This record gives sequence, structure tokens and C-alpha cells, in this order.
Amino acid sequence: MRLPKATEFVGEQENLFDRSPSENLFIVGPPGSGKTSLAIHRAIYLTNRNKSVLVVTRNKILASLAHQLGDSQIETNTMHSFCSKNYWENFQRTIPEYYSYKYIWPEIIEHYENKQVEPKYDHIIIDEGQNLPRDFFKWAFRFAGRNSTVFADENQTTDDLCASINDILDAGWANPIRLTRNHRNTKQIAAVAEHFHQSIKLPPARVVREKVGDTPLFISITKWDDLINRVGIRIGNRRESIGVIVQSIESVNLLTAFLRKSLDQAVRIHSYTSAYSGNAASEVRSMEPGVTILTGESVIGLEFDVVYLVDLDRSLPCDTLEKNRRLYMLCARARDTLFLVSGPSELSQQQISGLPQPPVLLYEAL
Repeated sequence: MRLPKATEFVGEQENLFDRSPSENLFIVGPPGSGKTSLAIHRAIYLTNRNKSVLVVTRNKILASLAHQLGDSQIETNTMHSFCSKNYWENFQRTIPEYYSYKYIWPEIIEHYENKQVEPKYDHIIIDEGQNLPRDFFKWAFRFAGRNSTVFADENQTTDDLCASINDILDAGWANPIRLTRNHRNTKQIAAVAEHFHQSIKLPPARVVREKVGDTPLFISITKWDDLINRVGIRIGNRRESIGVIVQSIESVNLLTAFLRKSLDQAVRIHSYTSAYSGNAASEVRSMEPGVTILTGESVIGLEFDVVYLVDLDRSLPCDTLEKNRRLYMLCARARDTLFLVSGPSELSQQQISGLPQPPVLLYEAL
């Protein structure tokens, strides 16, 4: 992923770039519409006007990416880290929780109201807001920043307890400004992603890339060695950023070890899961040529030239809205090339029947 220059924004993106610092903006858009790029440029724009700004995301990987794409002045944090730290600063005790990372928002909001806490920042910018708790927005609108900008896409939410467009509106933001164009995916990849698009509120995005890409391909593997050989050949022949999306933390660790043993030492290999500690997220360089291994939860907001999507089992067959949204989000991570992978645990025919059929998705002959 490359951060476009402000001068490269076009049309609807350009109209959002330099909106007033005192505006509370709510922006919704499909995958590839430039939400993260706009969020970072808005942070830079506000910082250059001597505003204190914080970019808030759900996961550490996206927070790290925002920092990498921005500059040293841009402060980024995950929602959980920001909220827990802010609560401690104001009340000198840990934030109320039902259990780990499940906050008791009504109690938290009551504490802030009683103390009449003033926001710490002039402006907070929330990226991928659809993956944050709905009650977080009730707190954030009043106590996080004097002004705020939210970027979201309800069709990419990965949890039915997270905020919808209506939840964010109810928290105080005005009617959303809509982005309608997909600048990331080829038309072929967008067609596969749109197979899982279930929204009656937001129409499919218009793909504006001129590049004609390969038709996404469904492949089967029986063991990890099969996938390692494919990835090794691909990275050996082309300088691309490759994302391998697997189902579990155990699979991330296993595949990472296998790839490091099998591939040339000059090949960049990074991995990340929520179980990694310290600054592990900041070490991931998904924008550079090489291989990045992640779970579906950690890949939110990222993009790669090539994606091997191994994490299909949890979402197939797509018999719920959440499962459709999840595959919509995951398929849209690929810019140029997408492989849907069955294995090492083989998908059933019922699961495979939920995927697009030719010519939208091709199936490798066994």
C-alpha cells in the first residue's frame, strides 16, 4: 500500500481532503475507496494547523500502518489502548470491564459525565469504525476529541456487536458522506468480492482501475508444502507484496516457520497475530515486496498485490450476513491477484457451492 499524494486525490476524495478542522465528519465507502489514505492525510492536514490529533483503529497492525504511511508527528493508537490509558489518566484506576477488552461502556460514560471530563485531543480520526463497539462512539463523540472524523464501511464489519451506520449517527455524527469508487481492486477481483456484497444501503463500488488482471483462481492443497511451493515460486519470479490469510494463530506460526525454512533468506517474511507482544506489529511491512502471514482478524484495512486466502472454512457456506461481510472484506484485500485456497483441511462441496462460479471465479483442474 502506498500513500497517495494529496494532489493525486480525485473527485469525491479531493472534496474531502481539506474540510474544515472544526467539522465532525462521517465518511463511508467500500474497500479501496481510499478511507485509510484520507484518514492519514486529514491527520497530517490538521497537525500542520497545530491541532492535537489522534488516529484510532481497532488493531495494532492498522495503527502501525497508519504511522508508517504518515510521518513522525502523527499519533496512532488502538481503541483499547487509547481508552484504557485515557481512563487511567482521568481516574487513576483500570477501566471497567465485563471481561478482558469487553468494556462496561454505560459505567464508563457515567464516570466521565460526573467528572465533566474535557477531551484530550482537538481532533480524533477513527478508521475502520465499523469494527469498533457501538457504545465506543457514544463515548468518543463527547469525551475523546473536540472534533472528530469517522471512516467506516458497514459491509466490512467482522462482528455483529460492532457499530452500524445508524449506531454512529445515533452517537452524534451527521449524515455520512459517501465514497463510491474502488481504486484498489481490478475488476476481476472486485467481481468476486461483490459476490458477497449483501448491502441494501450501499450499492457496489465503481471500479476505476484500468489494469486488466487475472481472473481469481480457486486452488486446492493437501498439505502446507503445496502452498509454500506456490508462494515460493511466485515471490521468486516477481517483486510483489504477498498476503497469506490463514484461520488460526497456530497456522500463522506454523506457516511462518515453514516459509522461513524454505525460502531464500533475502525474502522478507513477516507475520502477526493478536498474541504477539511488544512492538511486533510495527515490524510488519506489508507494503514492501515479500510475504506477510496474518489471520483474518489482523488483516482488516490492509492490502497486498497478491492474496492467498486460506481462511475460508469459517465463512462457508455464507448462511449469515456476518459471514458474507467477512468474505467481502477478505477478498478485497487483493489488488492484482487473488487465490482462494481449499486446504490443508479440505472444504466440503456444500462450502464450495457458496463461492462464485465461472467465469467470475476459475477452478484449477485437479
